[in-house]
Amino acid sequence: MTLTTMTAFHLHDVTKKFGRTTALDAVTCDIPLGHVHGLIGRNGAGKTTLLRTLAGQIRVSGTLTLGDASGAASQVWDNPGVLDHLVLAGADVPYPSDMSVRTLMDIAAARWITWDEPFATEWVDRFGVDPKARFSTLSRGQKTLASLVIGLGLRAQVTLLDEPYLGLDVQNRDLLCSVLLDEITDDPTRTWIISNHHVEDAALLLDSVIVLDGGRVTEVCPVDDLTRGTAVVEGASAAVASLLEDGQFPVLREDAAAGRRRVTLATSVEDAGLDACARDLGLRLSEPDLEHAVLARGGER
Repeated sequence: MTLTTMTAFHLHDVTKKFGRTTALDAVTCDIPLGHVHGLIGRNGAGKTTLLRTLAGQIRVSGTLTLGDASGAASQVWDNPGVLDHLVLAGADVPYPSDMSVRTLMDIAAARWITWDEPFATEWVDRFGVDPKARFSTLSRGQKTLASLVIGLGLRAQVTLLDEPYLGLDVQNRDLLCSVLLDEITDDPTRTWIISNHHVEDAALLLDSVIVLDGGRVTEVCPVDDLTRGTAVVEGASAAVASLLEDGQFPVLREDAAAGRRRVTLATSVEDAGLDACARDLGLRLSEPDLEHAVLARGGER
């Protein structure tokens, strides 16, 4: 079985502990390939640990496989046939500090047959990273960019990006968004999992969201399903309290100020009962944008 025939990551009871800290807590989910997933969660939710697990960089308990439509599956851990097609890049991916960016690029070129030297050379220049500089001397943003150049230059079938916007100035954020959009558009068969605190940075790129909360994956769903399955109600505090008093509508998040209250509910704005109650009580009902929906379901507050 080759990576091009595989359809999804399958995780079952995947757990990782660091001392007494449980970074991943019995994660069980399927992550389909061929999509652009946003990995969303608070600080300490386990995002980096999950990405490193998917990349085969750390060993976990439970099972992590890549499966195809026939039901056959291949382990990710210590499997060159899989790992040759996966790459993890981003702000905190460790590189040898005494090596130059150019040396790291040369190592990548020797390791992966998919390495695209013209692409990497162009983007290390456009991002303004000195290829002769030692990795340890780079700023936080430049380290992020150097890692991204290497990760994107591999043209891997599965690309995992850990906080790719961290430390970047406005110009380089725009450039990164542009190159990611081009890469995603040029080959829609590739898989991307992008971890980011700020959903708005990657919102235009995503077609799916993975929500991680307290070391557990709570959602893996298309962006449209997430927003359509969430409703925002706002108005006078007393009226909102009346709407919620029978517990019919599960509350995901709420904010209050100056006698007004806004609640985010785990239901659709098309829910006839919710719509009727909101109108009767003089409340405003709306569908949230992606950022609001993600925040309500476990993203960064």
